[in-house]
Order: sequence, then C-alpha cells, then structure tokens
Amino acid sequence: MSGGSGILMAIDAASGSMDAIDKFKKIFNDIDAARSVILEIDNHTDQTLIKLAEHHFDGGWSVTPQGEIPPNYALIFGSKDKDFMTGTEGSITYAAEGIEFEVYWNNPFIGDNECKINLNGPNADQYRVNKECGIGDTDAHMRFELFTNP
Repeated sequence: MSGGSGILMAIDAASGSMDAIDKFKKIFNDIDAARSVILEIDNHTDQTLIKLAEHHFDGGWSVTPQGEIPPNYALIFGSKDKDFMTGTEGSITYAAEGIEFEVYWNNPFIGDNECKINLNGPNADQYRVNKECGIGDTDAHMRFELFTNP
C-alpha cells in the first residue's frame, strides 16, 4: 500500500534536503516495516528526468516516486518490505536526452545495505554521478545524484 506521492523540492532551498527528509519521516510515518529505505534522487542538471521503469525484487512503495524530476530538484520517496523476514530491493530508471539513469537499492533482511547507479546512453560522458548508501534496518537514507560535467 502506498503512503502517498514522493516529495519534490528545489535543491538550492535554504532548508536543505535534511529538512525534507525529516518532513518525509513525519508525514509518511507508515514506513514502520522491519526494513525500509528513504530514497533521494537529486537532479543537478538542466534536464527534466522522465521515469522509464521501476521494479521491486522484494518489497514495494511506501511512498510512490513522481514521474518527472525537474532540473535542480530532488525527489524523495520510499520503499519497504511487504512480507515476514524479507527486505526491500528494487530499481528505478529515469531518462533525459541521450541518457538513462538507473538507481538500485537493497536493504536485505540479513546482510549489509547496498546501492548502485548505472548511467548509460550516448550522452553519458557529459554527466557524473554520486551515491551514498544509508545504514540500518529502517529509514536507511539512499541518496543518488546526477550532475552535468563542467
């Protein structure tokens, strides 16, 4: 069951993304599963990112992602486990002109958390990426960033 739509916020907002994460936790407090992640995708480019695909290997959306991430905006959404003794694992792909930006997360029932980024397409060399994989069983913050190369 979904707890609502993800939060979009301007990256250069004075309050910063940690305030948004705190608001996310308060507003969407239904992320109370044994395993959950808060997913953040920061679009530091002048391109709108359009959602192409999403897939859960385990778990499901606690807060659904938006279909688009405008330039210089961050999207915050969430995923959690659905069954006993499982985790949340999945991926979501966004695209812009000449690139596909896929992020992957895994917060397993047993073992360490993991996250990855794949950047593909004929314009991929014009961009760079960064990821930070959160620790812990609940509300592990997974942050994925896309930048334009200088």
